[in-house]
Amino acid sequence: MGDEPIMYPNVNWYDYLTKKLSIQTQHNLNISGGTKDVKYFVSLGFLYQDGFFKNFKELDYNSNYEYTRYNYRANLDVNLTKSTVLKLNIGGIVGVKNAPNYHEEFWSYLMATSAPFSSPGVVDGKKVVTAPDRFGGLVTQYDMFPRFLEPVIQGK
Repeated sequence: MGDEPIMYPNVNWYDYLTKKLSIQTQHNLNISGGTKDVKYFVSLGFLYQDGFFKNFKELDYNSNYEYTRYNYRANLDVNLTKSTVLKLNIGGIVGVKNAPNYHEEFWSYLMATSAPFSSPGVVDGKKVVTAPDRFGGLVTQYDMFPRFLEPVIQGK
């Protein structure tokens, strides 16, 4: 088995598509201080979450989930008088998310329903596509998820 991957593919889709581990890292920097009349606080944060899917060099896009986030906060308190305090607080978050295809659960559905004799799409660096009608009478991914796969099949 497995000696003719193009004619008779035998693919463990979970192992083929997923990594053994995924990295997440978070870093924060906080600075605070001041005097009796002026107090300040500044906070900067960074978060990176890598996805669980492998990236394939043969693809011209990132097929993995990723999330990068930057957050910031600055507080300034100034005692103008004994009874009046001016407070300035600024904060925000900027995030960049990458998700494959059109639906966040697409790859999970596809991986769970792919037959082991379906082609992985890339064998020895060459694109391989198994025709949907090759194994007549079987339920294919296209039958189960046509709204997800229609743009893929039409080359969009």
